[in-house]
Amino acid sequence: MAVLVGSAPIVAMRNYQKEVVAYTKGLGRLFYSLKGYEPCHNAEEVIESIGMIRKKT
Repeated sequence: MAVLVGSAPIVAMRNYQKEVVAYTKGLGRLFYSLKGYEPCHNAEEVIESIGMIRKKT
């Protein structure tokens, strides 16, 4: 048995269980827990996608 440990943005983990099942032929399991809030890894993309106007300081 192998155990992988890491962290990833939750948006990147959507449907990942299906991928784990697929590449392990149904034998793999995925367990995860919320680590907390961290700085957004793609803030500019998110701001642009929601049409938010950033205030200049």
